[in-house]
Amino acid sequence: MKNLSIIGSSNIIYHHLDSAKKCGFILRDICTTNKKSKNIIALNKKYKFKKVYFDWRKMLHEHKNFKNMHYLIAPRIKDADKILYEFLKLDKKILIEKPVSINSKNFKKFFSKSKNIFVAYNRIFYDSISFLKQKEIKNSFIKVFIPETSKKNFKKNSCHIISILLFLFDNLKITYKIKNKNFITVLFNAKNHNVVSLDICFGSSQNFSIDVYNKKKAYIFKPIEFMLELEGMTKKTVNFENFYLPKKIRHIDEYKKNKYKPGFLKMWKFFYKSDNTIHYNNIFFSYKIMKLCEDILK
Repeated sequence: MKNLSIIGSSNIIYHHLDSAKKCGFILRDICTTNKKSKNIIALNKKYKFKKVYFDWRKMLHEHKNFKNMHYLIAPRIKDADKILYEFLKLDKKILIEKPVSINSKNFKKFFSKSKNIFVAYNRIFYDSISFLKQKEIKNSFIKVFIPETSKKNFKKNSCHIISILLFLFDNLKITYKIKNKNFITVLFNAKNHNVVSLDICFGSSQNFSIDVYNKKKAYIFKPIEFMLELEGMTKKTVNFENFYLPKKIRHIDEYKKNKYKPGFLKMWKFFYKSDNTIHYNNIFFSYKIMKLCEDILK
């Protein structure tokens, strides 16, 4: 059995801990970085930690000699990279909430410790995204729509969408960009002769979506947790009028997989088992995500 201690007390912690327990982690201690947190009381009541801290530095000091310990670091984003830097001195495995930092310059100091850092980009663990990755998409047009609320939230939240694109295509090269205060449109070249069109429309009343089109098929993610695979067209006749609909040959609904937040259980299983293996959701991957977010916005 592996022990897990936590830094953070927001609502996302419930999703993390339910999945971590299911994977076999024994919950040990928790620390909130918000001394006014009311949620820490509810978390402690539900999970019954051995010790509750209100100072992460005190936890760090008292954990110096702990063995077989793993950490979940999920505080406010402004505190995350500072806390990560200090806890890496314990030489323990750490799962940290995305995006680690909203400034790509803050990532480089972590590169030498990459083997101990896992970043919680849970959407790359969706079955639908893994399915598409295995398809090795070629000669396709990929259309991405992001209705984010602001540029700042794009880096904090929409980095999830960028993580999917980089997971699928490894690298994206910007070839064209146009923007004003309401929207940003970017075209990318991707490997295997793919082209990606990304549209950010701030405050739009629409879902996040990713659509993949090629000569034979279409893969529609709208919302991202629901995938449709389409191939061919079906003719329908209503009131002597003909119209055509795409044929659905597969659908994947991430919410129907299990009771856990989509992608979380698979992510935590990977974290539990991958102590001595190369992992994809490392600090280099997270750096590429934030650097691309910055390039899109500038």
